[in-house]
Amino acid sequence: MNRRKPSVLLTLQILMESMRGAFQAIAANKLRSFLSTLGISIGIFCIILVFSLVDSLQRNIHSSIDALGSNMVLVQKWPLIFGGDYPWWKFVNRPVAKYSEYEKLSAALKDQATCCLMLNYNADNFKYADNIVSNPGIIACTSNYEKIRGFEIASGRFFSELDFYTGSNAVVIGNDIAEGLFSKPEDALGKVIKMGGRKVTVIGILKKEGTNLLQTSLDGSAILTYNYIKTVIAVGHNFIEPSIYVKPLEKVSMDFIMDEVRKNMRAIRKISPGLEDNFAVNELSMITTAFDSLFSILWIVGAIVGLFSIIVGCFGVANIMFVSVKERTSLIGIQKALGAKNNFILIQFLVEAVLLCIMGAFVGLLLVVMAIGIAKLIGFELVLSLFNIGIAFIISFTIGILAGIIPAFAASRLDPVEAIRSK
Repeated sequence: MNRRKPSVLLTLQILMESMRGAFQAIAANKLRSFLSTLGISIGIFCIILVFSLVDSLQRNIHSSIDALGSNMVLVQKWPLIFGGDYPWWKFVNRPVAKYSEYEKLSAALKDQATCCLMLNYNADNFKYADNIVSNPGIIACTSNYEKIRGFEIASGRFFSELDFYTGSNAVVIGNDIAEGLFSKPEDALGKVIKMGGRKVTVIGILKKEGTNLLQTSLDGSAILTYNYIKTVIAVGHNFIEPSIYVKPLEKVSMDFIMDEVRKNMRAIRKISPGLEDNFAVNELSMITTAFDSLFSILWIVGAIVGLFSIIVGCFGVANIMFVSVKERTSLIGIQKALGAKNNFILIQFLVEAVLLCIMGAFVGLLLVVMAIGIAKLIGFELVLSLFNIGIAFIISFTIGILAGIIPAFAASRLDPVEAIRSK
């Protein structure tokens, strides 16, 4: 125990002396040190920028799906298929979901899930006085929509059961539509606006949600009752196709609800055993899974691109370290003649190589921060996580060890007499 304390103190002293010597060597050769870290800086910048981009996109897409409800099952005409060929000819003639099917499925699953029939399309425009909002998104829904897709009402109210049943010509509009038609969004309440020539009354205004990558925000959308919209447009034509949204109740598993939906839809459509389904049961989380696979590929591509820059930087640092050893050969000889051990010389040059690479990491991260600032100016939010910062320094430390180990080992093995004579 008593022998270990002095050895620990000696190791710390060696490290401190090595760091002091490394800083002096770097300061004495500023240009050379900068050029040797340039490759490391570029490599760290490429890797961490790609990682930050992937993290930001992933977070954005996950939040977009969560806004819709990641634990959601959709009964649709078209299945979600990712990768490979899409056999559209098998699905194009499938029937679309009907209101009567929604009612039957909702009744069958009343103790397991909440159901809602919904369709999305773009109207020509909304108009009030001389103000026009072009191509607003229209969401036509039955009751329970507020339980399927969470949102907040900024002012006014949402539809009542009577509105849904009678097909009232009331409308709940997003914040962007309210701002586009009125000088103050709250002025929209109670006003009659024109939707492609038809009059609808504003009964509610949605709280602003902000944009996201999959454009699932309700800011530019208007919500109307399904029973009203089916009197306005030809449902099922021109790809205006409704879907039945099914959200399982708490403690009801997704696997169970998907089996129940499929079983009941086959019964509702009277599909004989052995015949193929003429509908698709899609899980929204499949979109997240597909994007996660894409992000994994982007992550690998970014790592490979950055790796090439780091390899070039590694050779650059190694070359500089060999030059540094040669320039300081006489000093190494004097240090060894005065009693410096091989380990002291080895650590001295390893610390210098690691410091050079860590300096490169700092510069690379500074470039990433600048890129994040530029991205924010153009409206895209990038996030630099602590995890990615940690990766940058771990990579730099590892490259420093790899680049410095051979020059440092060569320096530690120099003969003191020959080293002094080299001057």
